[in-house]
Amino acid sequence: MSINSDTSVAVFWDIENCPPPRGMSGTAVEKRLRENLCEYGPIRQVYAYAELHQFPANLRMELQRSGVHLIDTPKGKHEKDVADHMIITDMFLFALENDAPQKMVLISGDIDYAYTLARLRQRLYEVILIIPPVGAPPILKEQADIILEWTVVMGRKKVDGSGAVDWIDTPALKFETLRNALEELKTQGQVAPTLQELEEYLNSRYPAWRKSSGGLDSVAAYVREAELDNWVTTKTSGSLVRVRLVTGEEDSDEVPDVAEDRFAPLVQVLKDAEERGILEPELAYLGVQLRSLMNNPLEKLQVSQLKDYVEEAESAGVITIRRDGLQNYVSLVGNRKKPARKTLAREEKEILDLLERSLDSIAEDELRPTARAVIGRMRELNPDWDLYKSCYGSIPNLLKAAQEKRGIVVEASPPGYLVFPKSGKFPYVDSSDKDYDPFTEEQWAALREFLESHPDIVARGRYGLAKRLKREQVPGISDLKIGMISHLVQLAINKGWLTYQWNKVSVSPIILQ
Repeated sequence: MSINSDTSVAVFWDIENCPPPRGMSGTAVEKRLRENLCEYGPIRQVYAYAELHQFPANLRMELQRSGVHLIDTPKGKHEKDVADHMIITDMFLFALENDAPQKMVLISGDIDYAYTLARLRQRLYEVILIIPPVGAPPILKEQADIILEWTVVMGRKKVDGSGAVDWIDTPALKFETLRNALEELKTQGQVAPTLQELEEYLNSRYPAWRKSSGGLDSVAAYVREAELDNWVTTKTSGSLVRVRLVTGEEDSDEVPDVAEDRFAPLVQVLKDAEERGILEPELAYLGVQLRSLMNNPLEKLQVSQLKDYVEEAESAGVITIRRDGLQNYVSLVGNRKKPARKTLAREEKEILDLLERSLDSIAEDELRPTARAVIGRMRELNPDWDLYKSCYGSIPNLLKAAQEKRGIVVEASPPGYLVFPKSGKFPYVDSSDKDYDPFTEEQWAALREFLESHPDIVARGRYGLAKRLKREQVPGISDLKIGMISHLVQLAINKGWLTYQWNKVSVSPIILQ
């Protein structure tokens, strides 16, 4: 039952995750919070959680005298997430005692809060998330209605990457919000949004962007200054100005310029499907994935039905459509060229030989032979592995040729395919079996020790980290097959020791606490 239904703001602050800037008084910290949050409603209470003995007595006194409710979170020998559990409990208690609509502010960048925020939003509570300068995962930010940055709220910038809390004012701070917005839009398929689209996103997700921009009153001026400092590039097309983040990375498989922005969402969905072994997704599958990538895709793409958009992409030379009765199967055009098969007999033999060697190598490692794993192993064994594009145009054509000419077995395993050599199936470790844990306590301890001593490690997928563990000769682990080590990595992800996002594996904050 609600004891107070007035709309107000409650603040839950994970101090260890977003510590007060060194040199700033507790009174000043509370004032900055109040000034930045007052526009969302009256602040009912600020709850701050930490092991209080780790902070100076004068800072604790100043915070408490400024109205901040300090909550001690002492940790036992085997307790790592005390503050997280207390904050989550108190947020749900606040929701139980106060009917929506209410506003809750979480100050943290910890992924462990993602589920809590998602559930609160489902109950119509408005979530305002204040994140640290680095480390807040996309899945956490996606659960917030409004995102603010701790560096902006405090008016300062973190400069010490070692973890110390030294902060200074810096001009570079002004472009952090712009960069974050463009990165998030890119994950939604908007590689180069228009100025209007960017402004709408900034106003909805980062309403305090003008503060971080140094007082600039328009997105156009914001982008112009960012371009002068080489943070973004702009491209004018008719009356539209599109903005792209400068990343310093080149993508050799980009969509042609004429179709780059128009078909970027479709290309991303098809690339993601190919990575998962879905080589020729049906039209219905594309519709589901586009809706998960962007809201109201048909409206944004200005088409009445998905089929029109896909056929337009086919006409532009971006994709091919294989029509089989009532079903339409879609795949990317390899290098936007038709394969010149008659003159490439030698190249065909080389690529099929490479495919067979890759399967033998995967069998030796006891890896699950998904189409994605096979293509990845081909890339490892030969830097020129993608010559298949000039021979076959696409991976489905490559596998079809391997079936016909080498007797390769391709077996459907939704949502993708498994690929076996002509000799038949071989034993492999299935990392999807969450209950299969053949590892000893010593092996788990060795893994944890390695992760604690390498907190900044970032690997490309589970397989990438498995190779690193083998190369580092981790005791009790390096002697295992790569397939078994990959399964160990997957179980560590399930335990929360590792995080897996955008095909990148990194050490979870749980290990570091």
